Amino acid sequence: MTPARHCGMLEGVTSKSVMDIAVRMGIKIWKTTLTGTAAELIPVVRIDNRVIGAGEPGPVFNKLLAEFREIVR
Repeated sequence: MTPARHCGMLEGVTSKSVMDIAVRMGIKIWKTTLTGTAAELIPVVRIDNRVIGAGEPGPVFNKLLAEFREIVR
């Protein structure tokens, strides 16, 4: 997910890079009002004190993060 433009967010390098990587990886993407780019990428491992999956970043997130870090190096 990434912020929608109507939220007043600029389409920045982080958002564009991650969206491009996700499309290449076949990951479904959408724009919403939930996220920002200050922390680059953050995996969702817990919501309202409920563990999501194994409670740690999974292989899709790890690959997306690795690809993103290659681009920003």
